[in-house]
Amino acid sequence: MRERFFFTLTGVAACICTLLLITQAFAANVIISGDYTDVGTIVVVSPKPNDSPTANGAALLNTLNNIPSDLFQPYLIKLGPGTYNLGSNSLVMKQFVSIEGSGEEATAITAAVSSPAATESATVKGANNSGLRFLTVVNTGTGSYTVAIVNSSASPSMLHVTAAASGGTTSNFGVFNYLSSPTMTNVTASGGGGTNSSIGVYNSSSSPTMTNVTASGGGGTNSSIGVYNSSSSPMMTNVTASGSGGTNNYGVSNDASSPTMTNVTVDGSGGTASYGVYNSGSGLVKINHSRIRGAITISNGSGVNTRVGNTQLDGGAATNSGTIACVGLYDQNYAKITAIGATACQ
Repeated sequence: MRERFFFTLTGVAACICTLLLITQAFAANVIISGDYTDVGTIVVVSPKPNDSPTANGAALLNTLNNIPSDLFQPYLIKLGPGTYNLGSNSLVMKQFVSIEGSGEEATAITAAVSSPAATESATVKGANNSGLRFLTVVNTGTGSYTVAIVNSSASPSMLHVTAAASGGTTSNFGVFNYLSSPTMTNVTASGGGGTNSSIGVYNSSSSPTMTNVTASGGGGTNSSIGVYNSSSSPMMTNVTASGSGGTNNYGVSNDASSPTMTNVTVDGSGGTASYGVYNSGSGLVKINHSRIRGAITISNGSGVNTRVGNTQLDGGAATNSGTIACVGLYDQNYAKITAIGATACQ
């Protein structure tokens, strides 16, 4: 019996010695406090069973505030499963500090933030040279604008993130990119309600890279839009965009924009008017290998140059007042579409 206890103790001692050697080799201090555990540049915030969401949110904000923004020493904040409620506060990310949850269904950052300015109405505000991944962000503010994630002159990396906004009296945006070029991969974004608009992803003067993104707008009294591009040039690949529940519904709306859309599934449904892809103002719109559904599948306005190929138009006819080139189009019955307006299709 003594011999067995001796070997068990020796194993524990060996583990402790190894940890000490690793800590010394990398000059990393192990710090354990009430709110977090700090192992070098990885800071773990893990709620205890009886911690409230409000206490968790305070711990997250306190942890981020105490981490420096340092090009030569990037940090990762690792969040354990739980809800981190920020109250009426926004989490303002820092350069060279990334935040990683334990999965979109396990970790949620929530808040009730609203403002007359959309860029000031977010639960999370992005930063350059930072990452946000494996978590859900929710905003249920009741002021004019409610936004889950805003990137204002900031281009973070977003990976496996769910963003949902609702409750704003005027507009609700899941993700709002303003003067930004974030990388969005495996992102689900939704906006719900508002007297003006509900938008899943709103790109304003931005050029994000959107891959495997699902964006939906629903219940906006005036308009519901999956993806709204205003003076923007996003790269959209494997994107599903839908708008429903408003007077006017758009899968994708492009205003003076030049998106490249590849393998996208677009759906505008219900209301007085519904559009799959609505192009206005100006720009060069490219659509390839996609499926577009709406009472009007494509509305191409004056001044817009649209090129669409190898794509299904499911629903009503496409209309064109600008310039359009079409190759390999077919309808919901797989019948070849020979023309859009006065323009013949190859």
